[in-house]
Amino acid sequence: MKFNSYFALVLGTVLFSFTGESRAAEPSVSGRVYSEECREYLRKGAQFQVSYSAQETHGASLSWGTRVYLKYGFGGYRFDERDGSLVQSMFDWRDVREVEMQSTAPYTWSTGFEATLEQRSSSEYRTDLDLVVRIVLPDGKEIYEKGGDSPFGYYMAEVPLYTAECTDANHPKSAILPRSFKLKAIRK
Repeated sequence: MKFNSYFALVLGTVLFSFTGESRAAEPSVSGRVYSEECREYLRKGAQFQVSYSAQETHGASLSWGTRVYLKYGFGGYRFDERDGSLVQSMFDWRDVREVEMQSTAPYTWSTGFEATLEQRSSSEYRTDLDLVVRIVLPDGKEIYEKGGDSPFGYYMAEVPLYTAECTDANHPKSAILPRSFKLKAIRK
């Protein structure tokens, strides 16, 4: 079979159209879920590491001087007593915070934090990390990475509470291996 230069040109154009697109980047979330006592349940906590990597997003180049922020909160459920019975209610974006992410490699920004997911004295259970990445370009223009074009969209990382490992004197936190949390784009 003879190689056709026209065929090569068409194939190259098709491949470029699939790989040369300017797509929005997605943050990645990893961490550890743990219980502070193995014998007696007191508190479940988590350590999170959130990273964002992109050379460009939404048609804008993330050049030197770009600042990246993580806005996050927690979703989950709580139980309240109403008229003598327990009623479950859901919540999103509880305990909202914004932190500047640090540049950790070329075109990569990261931050880490720790949070309480549930404790014995509360009826609140935090089952997901809600997050948005805010990008401030050197010219002051802001871009939000939120999982799509929806005005109120955000990313949600599901936190598996049932996989918490204990961290007493025999099982320190540092021994628990980090894992990646699955991200889902929420469009509202």
